Amino acid sequence: MKRSGRRSSRQKNGDDGPIYLTEEGFKDLQNRLHGLKRALPDRIAEAARTAAYGDRSDNAEYKEAKGTLRRMQWQILDIEDQMKRVVIITSGLNASGTVQLGSSVVLETDGSKKS
Repeated sequence: MKRSGRRSSRQKNGDDGPIYLTEEGFKDLQNRLHGLKRALPDRIAEAARTAAYGDRSDNAEYKEAKGTLRRMQWQILDIEDQMKRVVIITSGLNASGTVQLGSSVVLETDGSKKS
């Protein structure tokens, strides 16, 4: 599927840098993409079925099915673009013992109250 001249809001804003996700976040993105791709044939069939109702200019069901299909295709393209830019972050301390993105930290206090 070829992209038209339209650009996503992220592209308009120039946000095409890396996307930092945990392994779990990346798997969620993969699952979302898989679900959309799995549902795509049904949406295509629905658009074809409603197109058969007659004049497409007056066919609200066709317009709705086509809009749903178009949104789904844009979501697929957007997720595929995101997945190309994902950088997996690991939690915990790095080799130097410093806190990094994805680290879980526990803050201990000495028990005194500060106002």
